[in-house]
Amino acid sequence: MIRNLAITVMFVLGFVYSQEWTYLKAGRSGLASNYVKSIQIVKGVMYAATDKGVSIISLTKDSIAQIDKTKMPKGVPSCMQAVGDTMWIGAGNTLVIYNMVSGTLVSIASEESGIQNTITSIAGSGDDVWIGTDGGGAFAFSRSGRHFTKFNRNSGLSSDNIRSVTALSDTILFGTSANGISLYSRNDERHSRLDRYDGLTNNFVTAFVQAFGKLYVGTYKGLSIFDPAKRDLRVAPGSRVMKEDLILSMAGDGRYLWLGGMGLVTRYDTKTDSVQSWSKAEGVPEDFITGLAVYRDYLYAATDGNGIAILNKKVPTVSLDRIDFKNRKGIVYGNFDSQSQPLTQSWSFFSPAARSVVFSKGVSPTGQSNGA
Repeated sequence: MIRNLAITVMFVLGFVYSQEWTYLKAGRSGLASNYVKSIQIVKGVMYAATDKGVSIISLTKDSIAQIDKTKMPKGVPSCMQAVGDTMWIGAGNTLVIYNMVSGTLVSIASEESGIQNTITSIAGSGDDVWIGTDGGGAFAFSRSGRHFTKFNRNSGLSSDNIRSVTALSDTILFGTSANGISLYSRNDERHSRLDRYDGLTNNFVTAFVQAFGKLYVGTYKGLSIFDPAKRDLRVAPGSRVMKEDLILSMAGDGRYLWLGGMGLVTRYDTKTDSVQSWSKAEGVPEDFITGLAVYRDYLYAATDGNGIAILNKKVPTVSLDRIDFKNRKGIVYGNFDSQSQPLTQSWSFFSPAARSVVFSKGVSPTGQSNGA
């Protein structure tokens, strides 16, 4: 009897049932190419920047469009950011401003902007739009004044190689490829810097997400948390148990953060600092996850070669972790997570003759509630 039960346990432990990924690929879906560099979702419409143009795909109705290629610059669209009713697109060293309401666009060439290097990141803050470049520093565009201001190492930036940019109140933060975070205060026009000596996991900063009064910072080697009120920077506790350190893209989703790396998508719980990851075994393509976006019950992951991978977040994930034996019965410990209602100590009794285990929400044998 015990031998048969032990064999059953060998099969049960380590069992995981998780969500399946589907794909949006070039062709009938309306995606211009499977090499997607950036995605943004605004009011149920997904904008996907690919190496063959920008696709516009409605997520609520049957509507597919492309931004007119004849009006786009020759450079490959590499980054996008929604600012009001406009989508700002970086294509080489040219800025494209697409009006999402009228469908019209305006291009600003390097001769007007002064931008000579590839645009890597864009962020809007009040009247200004901030643009980061690869080797050419950063630029601020005043929408009311219609003029550009350049920032580089000579003017106070810690690096001219910008990978990400975001705004916190009056402070603009630039993620650099080697020198951590370069900060610029607009109130007093002062520059400062945060790097690994201040608590940053790595000086190559790739992405920012603001949530619950804090700024989450993605790097080449994990996740950091910056508290602007205390000016405190530290390694995110859950970062130490992530399957992979590399973070290329991020997206906020309520209490969760979604992190994209190389063939890996991780969900980080900001309340518990717990993590859950999806990789090739769960259907994630072995490509760079270049962008992440959330709309309703779905996560959209842009990939550099396999189009856009889609995860239905409402399909639950089930895993079995441990079994204790008592009175010829087994107590199964594991996890049932439907995102909206995670259960950290789901359990069930079963007999050796049982053919399946059913998870149930309730009180664990230790007397602790398993509700989230």
